[in-house]
Amino acid sequence: MLESNCNSKVLLVIDWSNIMFRSLFMHQLFGGTTTGTYDRIEDLQSFTNKFAIDVCSIVNMFKPNNVIIATD
Repeated sequence: MLESNCNSKVLLVIDWSNIMFRSLFMHQLFGGTTTGTYDRIEDLQSFTNKFAIDVCSIVNMFKPNNVIIATD
């Protein structure tokens, strides 16, 4: 874990594609959906929760002053 000085500014840039696919595959691997098609609203909600938890854990790890989510 990174230790930061109280006076330092930390900018966190998150690659949307990377974290999205990581969350997607981990969600499927550990029982998020059995079909992999996300046809049910429960599957979509479960994946959205997994993605939010992953982003929050990264933010909590680095404790940035600002966050940028880069998309393509």
